[in-house]
Amino acid sequence: MIKIVVVEDHPMLLDGLKNALSKNSDFEIIGTALNGQSCLTILEENNTDILLMDLNLPDIKGEELSKVVKSKFPKIKIIVLTSHDQIYHIRTMLDIGVSGYLLKNEDYSLIEDTIYSVYDGNIEISQHISEIIAKNTGKVNISTREKEVLKLIADGLTNQEIADKLFISPLTSDSHRKNLILKFGASNTASMIKTAIEMGFISN
Repeated sequence: MIKIVVVEDHPMLLDGLKNALSKNSDFEIIGTALNGQSCLTILEENNTDILLMDLNLPDIKGEELSKVVKSKFPKIKIIVLTSHDQIYHIRTMLDIGVSGYLLKNEDYSLIEDTIYSVYDGNIEISQHISEIIAKNTGKVNISTREKEVLKLIADGLTNQEIADKLFISPLTSDSHRKNLILKFGASNTASMIKTAIEMGFISN
């Protein structure tokens, strides 16, 4: 039996997933949760193989919950089931070490297949997610202003220092930084700089 915990903040969707998964004799739904804290309580009290989780939770970001689970329960395999198909979310979760990434509009059969595959130790992402990753690999378009900001970020300047140098507001500087992180599909500034160097936008 594959022991599964499902975390989803929409009660109707949570019940639907539970009912559908319960029909498979290979699956045992040992717990469901509407938030991250309840999820952690369940994991602490039960042996779990698969955590099927949404990213939008009321008390903790899916990213943070995944980090806690990977740290406290390293043997548990995480499958993300979400409506978020932005490259930032995808790369962030894959970098954390989730074993699967699916969208909520996928066929239910794909969810079942992914659970089996992940349980066997594989990494599974849907075709749509794979296409998004491919589309965003090596293709980043940034403006002249963003190139200026990128170079200053790489030089170690703060938002305030960049604002002073380019005669813009700190809020605008911060906005450029966040947009650049998203465009490079990075999870933080350091990762963004590393990717920008690898792609030749700035020199090491």
